[in-house]
Amino acid sequence: MNKVTLDDVAREAGVSKSAVSKALNERADVSQSTRKRVLDACARLGYRRSTSPRNQGSPMIAFVADDLYTTYTLKVLKGATTEAQRGGATITLAHGQADELTAPTNTPLSDTWISRIAAMGFAGVITLTSRITEEIAETFRQSGLHHVSIDPALPSPTGTTSIGATNWNGAVAATQHLVDCGHRRIGFIKGPPDSVPSNERYEGYQSALRMNNIEIDLRLVGGNEYSYDNGRTVATHLMTLPPKIRPSAIFACNDVTALGVYEAARELGLRVPEDLSVIGFDDTDLAQWATPGLTTVHQPLLEMGARAVRHLLTLNSDQSEATSSPIQLTTQLILRDSTAQLR
Repeated sequence: MNKVTLDDVAREAGVSKSAVSKALNERADVSQSTRKRVLDACARLGYRRSTSPRNQGSPMIAFVADDLYTTYTLKVLKGATTEAQRGGATITLAHGQADELTAPTNTPLSDTWISRIAAMGFAGVITLTSRITEEIAETFRQSGLHHVSIDPALPSPTGTTSIGATNWNGAVAATQHLVDCGHRRIGFIKGPPDSVPSNERYEGYQSALRMNNIEIDLRLVGGNEYSYDNGRTVATHLMTLPPKIRPSAIFACNDVTALGVYEAARELGLRVPEDLSVIGFDDTDLAQWATPGLTTVHQPLLEMGARAVRHLLTLNSDQSEATSSPIQLTTQLILRDSTAQLR
């Protein structure tokens, strides 16, 4: 198939070649209606502007997240933007969730959006979202747009590079720490049921209990999302079970959930860690700011963002093929003040 040119786009959009060039370079002297016609034409024709260094000054990378304002996302984003500055690249942010102000075709990760990003010459897309399906991955492949998925909730589709952390190992270390503190009744609060990281952490928790010949009591397991409310609700339930059943320690699937456990303990008149030991996962700034400081599993969030940018810039500079091999970064247990020896 012949390569689509600016002339082809101009004819399809019914505008001049110079208007196409201005629209793709986001010039201010192009109307929104003209810009839309040009981008729609690019999407229909499959036009992709060259992203080689000689044809483009600063490589552009789109960063898409379901929630741009969580401490988790902001830390990953900080790593990405710092690395982008080093590499002379530009990061563009996009909110991954549709809302009432966004047309379905303009929603990030829709077919049209991906085609437009490709047409505008982006070097690639970094996603921090739960919505990467085989269909979305196929659209990336067809557009020729490189894509890196950070800590994906779903199993990585074929051909998608994923960057995550050793969730299982981190969960084993966290649970083992509680066991070493003398705890035998250890609760676990899960994230979303289809979340790969949450399930790996749950498997690590179970494995650590088995290694120590501790029976897994499903009455001490609950939850279904990464949220403060999830932690608060499940912890309230666990800590109001009969005394012989309730846990003396709770391992929450992430730091935000662990802070919900803190609130449940406060409302029940329990002290952390004197009456209840608590561990989180991620080591976001919240873990350091909490009172008492939250013992948690450190994920190298800054490095995740930086590694994603380096990967895309490498692909962009030498036009090499992407690898679908997952990249797993090491986790580490961070001891603070929310766990104690069982009394």
